[in-house]
Amino acid sequence: DARIRAALAQRTKGVTTCLIAHRITSLAGADKGIVLEDGRIRESGSPAELLARDSAYRRIHNMQEAVEEDMDEEVNP
Repeated sequence: DARIRAALAQRTKGVTTCLIAHRITSLAGADKGIVLEDGRIRESGSPAELLARDSAYRRIHNMQEAVEEDMDEEVNP
């Protein structure tokens, strides 16, 4: 995941890029995020704006973060 994000950051400088992702961490460097639900735009904003409000983006972020922490604990007890 980190290598993919680094490669994207390097290759997308100065160009408009549309990235579709299921992992919130993939969008960390984005200028704007759009959350789709049932084929419609549910919310949009910068990652910081979406995390600051009670949003689907924040709920997904928190769930994914909790899963990653659980996985880290299993690997490094």
